[in-house]
Amino acid sequence: MDFVVAANEAVINVREHGGGTGTLELWYDDGCLTVEITDSSGTLQAHDVHRPTPEADSPRGFGLWLMGRLCDEFSISQMVGRSRVRLRMHLTPLPVPGAG
Repeated sequence: MDFVVAANEAVINVREHGGGTGTLELWYDDGCLTVEITDSSGTLQAHDVHRPTPEADSPRGFGLWLMGRLCDEFSISQMVGRSRVRLRMHLTPLPVPGAG
C-alpha cells in the first residue's frame, strides 16, 4: 500500500505542478516493483529528492517528502523539458501455503 500512495503522489504532482500531462511506466523485476513517472515541464531536479520534513500545519509540501519515506529508492532525473521520478520498492515474497 505504501508504494501505491507514493506513486499516487508522483502522479498528482505531474497533474498539479508538472505540466498536467505525463507518462507512467510500471514493472517488476529482481524482487522489486518500480514505477517511473515523467512530466511535461521539467521543473523537478535531482536535489528535490532531499526535502526537509514539512511543518505539521503546512497544507502542502508533503508529496516528495512522503515518496522518500515510503519507498526504498527515490530519484529524480531531468531531461530537456521533462522530469522523471523513479520509485522502487523491494518486495518480500509471500510464503507459499503448505511449503516448508
